[in-house]
Amino acid sequence: MVLKDNIKNRIAEVAVQKGELFCQLCEEKDCVHIGFVFSLPDVYEVLNSRGIRPQK
Repeated sequence: MVLKDNIKNRIAEVAVQKGELFCQLCEEKDCVHIGFVFSLPDVYEVLNSRGIRPQK
């Protein structure tokens, strides 16, 4: 998923790597971009059906 971060004025790409979401901008598995992706209901349903869950 490709997101525009208006605060950093950058493009953030969030991808699935090894069964987890990974933000290529922050180089992290848990950041605001990943949180935003999980907040989208349609995307959350697809990720949840594939066994990808938010980190706790």
